[in-house]
Amino acid sequence: GVIESSTLVERVMHQPIRHPANPLLTPEEPWEGPTMNYLSGVFRDEESGLFRVFYVGVVNGGVPSMPKIFYPICTATSKDGIRWQRPQLEHYADLTGGPNNIVLHLDQGCIAAPSIIHEPEDKEAPWKLLIHHSIKSPCHYYVRLATSRDGIHWEWKTTAKDAVYAKLHDRMTAMLDRTNPEFPYLLFGRPSLSADYPLIYPGRINQREVFQTRLSSDGKKLSGTPTVTLRPDLEDPPEVEFYHMSAFRYESLYIGTLMIYRVEDPPSAEVQLVTSRDTQNWHRVRPRRAFIQGSFPAGRQQGVWDAAGVQPQLSPPLLHDGALYFYYYGGPAFHGSRFMKGQFQLGLALLRPDGFASLKSTWREGVITTKPFRWPGGQLVINGQELGGSRTNQAYLHVAVLDKDGQEIPGYEQSESDILAGDFPAGVPSWSDKPQNLDPLIGQTIRLRFFLRQAEIFSFRSVSPE
Repeated sequence: GVIESSTLVERVMHQPIRHPANPLLTPEEPWEGPTMNYLSGVFRDEESGLFRVFYVGVVNGGVPSMPKIFYPICTATSKDGIRWQRPQLEHYADLTGGPNNIVLHLDQGCIAAPSIIHEPEDKEAPWKLLIHHSIKSPCHYYVRLATSRDGIHWEWKTTAKDAVYAKLHDRMTAMLDRTNPEFPYLLFGRPSLSADYPLIYPGRINQREVFQTRLSSDGKKLSGTPTVTLRPDLEDPPEVEFYHMSAFRYESLYIGTLMIYRVEDPPSAEVQLVTSRDTQNWHRVRPRRAFIQGSFPAGRQQGVWDAAGVQPQLSPPLLHDGALYFYYYGGPAFHGSRFMKGQFQLGLALLRPDGFASLKSTWREGVITTKPFRWPGGQLVINGQELGGSRTNQAYLHVAVLDKDGQEIPGYEQSESDILAGDFPAGVPSWSDKPQNLDPLIGQTIRLRFFLRQAEIFSFRSVSPE
């Protein structure tokens, strides 16, 4: 971490706020089936502003009027990310007897979550899809890769015959990580064989956990046998299993969304966060709490549509209109019940940029000091806010800049620091009522020290002038 010391501050984990228009998209076409299954990704074209979602319907050959439909990967578009429309596409019209919104279809076997990746820098094939596919049952899943120029027309790069066996079960996810050019696809999944827990869970049969490996750029080779990434520990209740995990790059961190499956009555699922600096060593965020909660008290009885199961998009969140957009699909029952089968729909939750966690002070002044670092230049920008809804004389956030020996640098002392007021997602600290100028410190080793009362800070960064 970047923090060297802190006094009288509390680390707080934050949850995104569900959008009041939820649920945003409900399966309603016969080829989509009765429930949404897997949210492969949600993306936004920066030039056109158009949102695009990819999702899977649950059919498996069960539509009487459309017997050829088995596993449809569908799409929808939106101008605002809230109201969605299904495009009328022709290339699978023979399956449904007319236009539909299917972009890719598999016609047999055991098929799991497709992860869709968008890489605009790749002009030839900016869209990639990785999926676990088993031609026959019992399921023996292989990793397959497809690419597309437009996200609509897809071409398989690996057939069912030359696909790779990764020794993982159905819930495989993939993220793009170009730090390893030869094996750019980081795969997460749960093992295909039951794990043995002689210490933690003696006699337990179906214990789910997370493993990882990497896939080559052509989709035909693994970097090695999957290794364990995360498993439940002694702090977890016995009913906790790890259903699946997906991840994305966020600034200098990798953030994973870990789906916690609570095997109880009724079963439920929620999302917790994990982080990594190198994609190899992953750590569960403390305090351990739901990032997107899926089990509201008595939610099923009250008719809450996403009460029991919440599963996030398999793509990074979108920064739009001053917020991070986290799409998910949720339902009132997880793994079914006597009264509810499926009924998963599309939802959206909004988070403040950098708002995963904060350091918060109350009525006594808190102090936070960073580790030494070399000032790169640019403007110091702070994401934080005063607490209580409106500014009072009791709330403040001051900043001091220290030298390599921990002494305040003249001109940047606490006593000269101007207060950052209200809610400041991009607050620019200043001293002595003058515009900020840290250019004299470029290349020097410094520390930052924050003094805050009834306030919290989410992040700070250097922003280069435009």
